[in-house]
Amino acid sequence: MPGLPARQSQYNPRMRIAVNSLNTLLLGALLLLAPLFLSGNVPLGLLVLELLALSLLLAVLWQPHKLRVLSPLQRWALAGLVALPLLYLLPIPATIGAGLPGRESYAAAMSLATGGQSAGPSTLSLYPLETLAGLTKLLLPVAVFLAARTLLTRQLQWLCWLVLGM
Repeated sequence: MPGLPARQSQYNPRMRIAVNSLNTLLLGALLLLAPLFLSGNVPLGLLVLELLALSLLLAVLWQPHKLRVLSPLQRWALAGLVALPLLYLLPIPATIGAGLPGRESYAAAMSLATGGQSAGPSTLSLYPLETLAGLTKLLLPVAVFLAARTLLTRQLQWLCWLVLGM
């Protein structure tokens, strides 16, 4: 309709330039801070890197039309990469979980710990919190990949010079 305003983020060139610049700055901050924080081996460093990755991911997804540069194979690979840890976190009935290979000693220890009571639904992962931590650590490479695929060549060259200058 002629009276309705167009979506600002998609058609306003200033908004596109601002989001592209934000993506470049966030990706540059990640590239600078990752070696300083020992690649996330320190808990505070990991928190900062994950927050930067989450903000970078939100900035990239702010303009979903930019994700058209991804091929269908890349989309499926990213979806599978993120979906596999999520699959391990889905609850399954305790009877199925106890019947999985290698779970006999785990089920015996859980029955001793709970006094013989049913532990309730379990997951495919033996350590769900570690699986969730691995999923949050996976945000960093996914965000960097998506941001690098949506940036212009000039911005990628600037980031390469930044890495070489470190």
